Amino acid sequence: MICTTGSFLKKLEEPGVDPGRVSFFMPRHTGPCRFGQYHKLQRIILERIGCGDAEIVSPSNRTSYADFSRGPKFRILVWKGLVAVDLLGRMRQEHRPIELEEGAAERIYRSSLGELVSSVERGGRETMDVLKGAADAFAAMPGGPAGRHPMVAVVGEIFMRDNPFCSGFLVRRLEELGLETVMAPVREWIQASSIRYLRESVWRREPGGIVKAAVQWFLQGLMAERIERRFHGAVNPRHIVSVERIFEAAAPYLHRDYCGDPPLAFGAASALAKVGIAGVANILPFTCLPGTIVTSIATAFRGDHNGIPWVDIAWDGQEDVGLKTRLEAFAHQAREFSTITSAGP
Repeated sequence: MICTTGSFLKKLEEPGVDPGRVSFFMPRHTGPCRFGQYHKLQRIILERIGCGDAEIVSPSNRTSYADFSRGPKFRILVWKGLVAVDLLGRMRQEHRPIELEEGAAERIYRSSLGELVSSVERGGRETMDVLKGAADAFAAMPGGPAGRHPMVAVVGEIFMRDNPFCSGFLVRRLEELGLETVMAPVREWIQASSIRYLRESVWRREPGGIVKAAVQWFLQGLMAERIERRFHGAVNPRHIVSVERIFEAAAPYLHRDYCGDPPLAFGAASALAKVGIAGVANILPFTCLPGTIVTSIATAFRGDHNGIPWVDIAWDGQEDVGLKTRLEAFAHQAREFSTITSAGP
């Protein structure tokens, strides 16, 4: 809440900005979560500071954000760009820990991200070519051998884990401690929302919603699978886990009808544990109910996965010495766990 609202206010305070020509994107959530109230409070704040002309665009996950889309063509374009950016981020995440020249992976990522954004703005025809160019650039980047560091999964609240500032730069800190990281893509939330849209349409007996949700879910999955298949050589395909597999893997810990952050966290962690990760870092907003559910079940999860190291980061924007110590201990545990599991019985 603080981060997103602060970003809005920072933009409005820039010289020459006309609030009447500004729109902010703040999607909402229909479940029992504070996130669904953000856009309401932000509207009150904008009114009180005299910027009521600024627009807040707030599509709902009740329809998997279909009310934000102006027809299937727009949604397909956005989805294609989202899958591409997720893959680009994964390339950076896999190559940054092994780079020989500091900052090389970040430069490739930033340059390619700008090209991807421009390609989407032009209609998305060059998106796959841009992604191919990024894959080639990462492949040519001087680096050490992949897999030389223990791999840990970063799970939890979707916005926080994808926004470095909102997670206290968790991924970079783990890398500095000698770990490699894998993080679930942003698009998993959209796919999960489509599944929820389908389930709730069935419960409400809404034939139109059932059809729309089924089409969303099918086409999104088909497009993502085709794009990811083209770049299996650029990223580790073992770390790509479908949302369907995630929900299946989460079943021992949460009811199948719960569609939110907790099943996504446990499902991804469980699926990745089968391919050899050495730890799980769970990021959550301070006092977040879904995040608290994850932390409360984490002990049971660890018991089912050979005591795999697990750390919960309830980030509230305040730096403290204790976090540094906890991450150092987690990194040590991950290295020990990696050594034991690689040695076998």
